[in-house]
Amino acid sequence: MVLFASNAISQEVIVLMSNGDQVTGSLLEYKDDKLILRTRSGTLRISADNLVLIEFASNKTQISGQAYLHLKKGKQLLEMGMENEAIEKFRAAILESPMYADAYYDLGVLLEKQGKTKEALEYIDRAMTIDPDRAGMARRLLELADIYFNKGQVEAAAERYYLLFVNYPRDGAAEYAVYRAGFLFAEELKNNESALAALEGAVAAFPKSSYADRGFYELGRIYEEQGALEAAESTLIRLVSGFPSSQWNDDGRYILAKVYHRQRRNEDAIREIISLMNTSSDAILISAAEGMLDDCMWIVYLVADGLPGDDVRALARDGDYIWVGTSAGITRFDLGENSFTGETLLPGTEVRALAADDLYLWAGTQDSGVMRYDKLGETWASYTEPEGPASNRAFAMSIDSSDVWMGTALGGVYQYSKQNGSWTSYKIDDGLSSNNILSIASTPKGVWCGTLKKGVCLFDRLTGKWQIETDRAIAGGRSVTSIAPCGNHVWFAWYRELSNGVSKYDTTTKTWEETTVADYTSTANIINLGANDKEVWLGTDTGVLFYDRATSGWSPFNYPSELMEHVPPMCVLVTDNSVWFATSQGLGRLDRRLIDQIERIKQK
Repeated sequence: MVLFASNAISQEVIVLMSNGDQVTGSLLEYKDDKLILRTRSGTLRISADNLVLIEFASNKTQISGQAYLHLKKGKQLLEMGMENEAIEKFRAAILESPMYADAYYDLGVLLEKQGKTKEALEYIDRAMTIDPDRAGMARRLLELADIYFNKGQVEAAAERYYLLFVNYPRDGAAEYAVYRAGFLFAEELKNNESALAALEGAVAAFPKSSYADRGFYELGRIYEEQGALEAAESTLIRLVSGFPSSQWNDDGRYILAKVYHRQRRNEDAIREIISLMNTSSDAILISAAEGMLDDCMWIVYLVADGLPGDDVRALARDGDYIWVGTSAGITRFDLGENSFTGETLLPGTEVRALAADDLYLWAGTQDSGVMRYDKLGETWASYTEPEGPASNRAFAMSIDSSDVWMGTALGGVYQYSKQNGSWTSYKIDDGLSSNNILSIASTPKGVWCGTLKKGVCLFDRLTGKWQIETDRAIAGGRSVTSIAPCGNHVWFAWYRELSNGVSKYDTTTKTWEETTVADYTSTANIINLGANDKEVWLGTDTGVLFYDRATSGWSPFNYPSELMEHVPPMCVLVTDNSVWFATSQGLGRLDRRLIDQIERIKQK
């Protein structure tokens, strides 16, 4: 290993001698225990015994004569192959003069030669701190970084590469070193904080480097991973627009699509995915991009977006708004503004059911009874025993022009008359198959209610009586979780011990049809559905099913993994362009308009 000569040789020094004399001159060498100076009056030899202090004029760092002599003696011992003795002399020089950069550096180089790399770096780093302008230091740092890397000590290597850039940004090796550091921090060490520091410095100092495209990609990837979406977007756009032929361009488009999806800009995300699929030859990347297309159909709303809680239990359409009931209160989504309005009603209250008309919002709660919100006066009224439902838990609600219908846990069905404000209760003795009501829906010809393990009952408006449906498509110990009137049909989602599925009642022909969605070896999973005049959507714990009227069949759609993986929806609501899924992990919104577009892309 090359040992660099001390930068003190041929340097202007001021020497203080033991007799008090002070001499200024150029330091030539130290030989035969004598310091040789060139002064204005000629060459002067000063015995080591007479040296007290040497001050190097260039940096005014005072080095004692003894420290200098220890260093020179150490170098002489090193030339004789006496490494351990030389180390002791170098340490003695540092002890005499703690700011002696030459002593730190020479000791570090020798320790590194002996394989003591960690200790060696400490001394070399100290030398660089004291004397950052030392000749050859950048090259030495590069050599050290390469040595560490070849030994598999990646963190030490990355730190040395980055140190070179920080201290010697104008050195010819700085560009390579800082990008190398950033890539090692990012990929090998998974140290995002250090990777960002290195790569941000790299692209700022060397934006046209041959490494810059990869640098922009890694920065964009880390920004997206950390949720800094605006920074990720701008960085990745610089990559794909500034380096159109880069091997990192396709990877950058994939991350940019993820950024757009997280920003709820699904159409922009789809555009990037199409571009990627058209240009990339990477089958794995293309497959991942195709998988992302399914997620681009969805938006997932969480507390950060305005929900009172991520556990969403109930949904109710109210003109241009959707009321959202959660385990922590109620909020409202503005369909026109495409965002939550910001208010939270009944904060901290667990809401299980919602229904709305022109004047009021009704809420069934877990433990606080039935609540009615006056939308104009912004006031609440509470209904519990004896003036309202005997059960505090109203889990299902439906409103028509004259009444509010409520299904309760263990308390049967309650009917509230809008005209006179009176309550009527219905239980098993009144014709219900069970007092445990899971779902309810009012239609012009009657009111349907779904029970726990006891099928469906229908309230006949003409007779004012309940009848239990006995058709095999809806009977047989089924728990009916949701009911959705849709044109001339009423749809029922149900589960029982070993299966779940959907039944359809034709109000014109008065006939039933049944479809089993899944069979199980043990207990079945809960499912829910929603419908409008055009379509029916079913939510399960593994995906979404769409009923195609043309084929009378069900087509599957994937859930976004972060929303409903192994979690069935509590409620499904179908609006003009979206299907909404209330789950315990957020509110999912399926964009109906994008489905056909995405299917066409997949088929190409």
